[in-house]
Amino acid sequence: MFIKPLFLLALASVLETTLAWPFRHGHLDYSFSTLTTIPGTQTLENLAIRDNGDILVTSVSNNTLYLVSPQNPSPVVSVVDFPVLGLLGIAELGKDIFYVIGSDISGVAVAPGTNKVWKVDLTAFKSSNGAVIEPPDVSLVAKVPDAGTLNGMTVLDQYHLLLSDSQLGQVVELDVRTGQYSKFSNDATMAPLSSDDGNLGIGVNGIHIFGRKLYFTSLDQGLFASINLDCPTDPAEIIARDLGVADDFAFTNGGRTALIANNGPFTLTEVDISRESLRLINSTALQRASAVALSKGPGKTIYVTGAESTIGNDTIGRLAIGVPKH
Repeated sequence: MFIKPLFLLALASVLETTLAWPFRHGHLDYSFSTLTTIPGTQTLENLAIRDNGDILVTSVSNNTLYLVSPQNPSPVVSVVDFPVLGLLGIAELGKDIFYVIGSDISGVAVAPGTNKVWKVDLTAFKSSNGAVIEPPDVSLVAKVPDAGTLNGMTVLDQYHLLLSDSQLGQVVELDVRTGQYSKFSNDATMAPLSSDDGNLGIGVNGIHIFGRKLYFTSLDQGLFASINLDCPTDPAEIIARDLGVADDFAFTNGGRTALIANNGPFTLTEVDISRESLRLINSTALQRASAVALSKGPGKTIYVTGAESTIGNDTIGRLAIGVPKH
């Protein structure tokens, strides 16, 4: 989610001292660089990897779903435009079937009643030299008018998605067949904090399932935590605290660790889930890191959405690539 740079600069110095816990599990060191930038975006928000390795990317600063090929990252393909101002979470439910959250979002505020979820079927999609040859099949799955800010997304089962509502501090379950939705969990750790105290008003953010647990970041509270999928009303287990601007994340190391994007201070936080310890990963290519995804297949490449400074406080959306150091 797009966060004002002055707030992030102030936070960066704090993170250098608060994230000094020892990390005991084996880990990989990565070398990061820019894979591509996307004109017309201030920042990139989220991403999903297709089976063929191509990367689908969203941005809160416009309504286009983009496709980037790691082998030929330029030109970027504009897959489809949606009738909203910005796009957020994206997840794959079935091979080449993706679901995307969109709304009339500006900064961190969403116009009331504008949250929607679309289905994007890329089964027959084709593109060449940056141009769409065969467009995707796109359909509106649900309008969620009583949501605050739908943000993160993950797959619960073959018919259901979980969506984080960062403004209302809850997770919503969506049936993609009917468009019906209901509250799944609203643990206290998911709640945003008062903006009167200098907070952003963003609670539960990134959400992902591993095993029988739903893991999530809670931005204002600086938490990484989990709840039991079988008892979602039970209290959450806090795994890491004082994370600063914790955005979306990805599981690594067979689910033993999580890489969390820190939206601002050029870092990812790697959390050892069982040991509840962590370390920072730094790179100038990680400016305003917002989400992390792993490549499919045997490789250990990771991709990170974020931004790159241009002139003054202006930025352009950037997709970074991280490869293990040997």
